[in-house]
Amino acid sequence: MGAEVILPGILLLLAFFLKLSIDREVDIPNTIYAFLELPVDVLFLATSFIAAFTISATHPSSEKGFIYFTCYLLLAGLVIFLWRKSCRLFEAEKYKTTIAVSIINYTICSACLIRAIHFI
Repeated sequence: MGAEVILPGILLLLAFFLKLSIDREVDIPNTIYAFLELPVDVLFLATSFIAAFTISATHPSSEKGFIYFTCYLLLAGLVIFLWRKSCRLFEAEKYKTTIAVSIINYTICSACLIRAIHFI
């Protein structure tokens, strides 16, 4: 694994643990909420990769970068919606549906992150 995978992974883990533990009681419900929110962080990390590439690009790929950036922003809205939905489902004790929505959310954000890393 190269730095392009390890460094973002460290950032995501750090964000997860800081959100989970600072000025908060670490318990199972808070851990689940943090886990449900993680796809939002992953997608914004992927979007920042696309933005950085687009800003630094001096060749025709920058146009492609703007298209990706716009798509990622639209997907961010969907991922945030699914995150909020999964939290409401968890609170309603619909655990199987919560897991299903979370799997969809993790699939979307993981695909975006992998694509962003390969895009760079």
